[in-house]
Amino acid sequence: MSVGNSEYGNKWCSVKKIIYVITLFVLIITARLLYYKSDIAMPVMGKITSGIIYLAREESEYIYNRIFKKDDMACYADSIIYTEGACMDDASLCDSRAWLLQGYDMHYYNDFSQQQLKYEVNTGILPVIKVKNDSIMANSGSSVLLDNIKNDLSGLSYKAFVESFYTVDSSTRADKSIINPEILINRNCSINGTKKILIYHTHGSEAYADSYGSMDKSVIGVGDYLEKLLLDRNYEVIHLREYFDRVDGRICREGAYERALIRLNEVLAEHPDINVIIDLHRDSGERRVAVIDSEPVAKLMLFNGLSYDGKKDISSVPNPNREGNLAFSLQLKTVGDKMYEGLFSRIYVRNYRYNMHLTERAILLETGTDRNSFEEACKAMDYFADVLGTVLE
Repeated sequence: MSVGNSEYGNKWCSVKKIIYVITLFVLIITARLLYYKSDIAMPVMGKITSGIIYLAREESEYIYNRIFKKDDMACYADSIIYTEGACMDDASLCDSRAWLLQGYDMHYYNDFSQQQLKYEVNTGILPVIKVKNDSIMANSGSSVLLDNIKNDLSGLSYKAFVESFYTVDSSTRADKSIINPEILINRNCSINGTKKILIYHTHGSEAYADSYGSMDKSVIGVGDYLEKLLLDRNYEVIHLREYFDRVDGRICREGAYERALIRLNEVLAEHPDINVIIDLHRDSGERRVAVIDSEPVAKLMLFNGLSYDGKKDISSVPNPNREGNLAFSLQLKTVGDKMYEGLFSRIYVRNYRYNMHLTERAILLETGTDRNSFEEACKAMDYFADVLGTVLE
């Protein structure tokens, strides 16, 4: 939907009014600080003024992008969602921290040269983790890896186990009746025979810092690359390149899981032999990077819905495959840590089920954030395919 120039003028006037009010407030506060606490006035004023300049810069970039770069942003329709963390809910409730920004993704990506990457790794500017690829462990097979993992876990208290491998959302809680390391790590997640994998994207509109509105460089494009990697391993793959987070061409995360479920049930009815389902996402927040062979790679995060509100199971969204889901994600995480230590963040667990009830080997995978590049996300798939293949073999 095109937007007339008058909207830019009205929006900019509104922003200027806000800036004028904030500036006046800053001047009043600064005057009082100068009178009472002159030693802290300048630092405080500097920080607040920087914030005002940042807002003004973002608004001017918004106007520039909407006027001069409309074609590059066509697939965003006239709005884009930025979420602080995953916006996921079976109950049709979007994360309360989500907000809409008309037509413009405020995050940008500066393509890294090797020299710049080395500098930022050495100086600690970015939260970069150097990944050690243990080739002996990586080539030893899942049985040997799992034996090593079982030995590692046996020495951990339950509290240490949860803290080492999970981030537990405040909406739920983890206890041994649900997340039992002995049961989960001993469950057989391998597949004898044909491996048939379904890849889809509940939030297909999720893009990367350099996607510039292109589906092929969005999270769907990362799914295309993963599909190719799995086909090269002689797996059967179905990839749904559909937007479930759009209604009438506009981004709408509310109800995306319900819309996806309708389509997933249709696909499973046609292909009941699907034995792995991957819901491929992109998270939001600070850029998450691991370094493999001197190259930046987007960090990965597995996600589990427990269908548990912290006190009891949520009967409206039952998940008979919860134990299988938890076993599959834990084995991917622990095997991944052995093969490429630092590639995977801790598993995030939350209250609802996120369509993971459809099969025991269902995962939700967050591949980097909106501040990672598309290339970094694709590179992560190279290593994820290795880990997935090891667990399934």
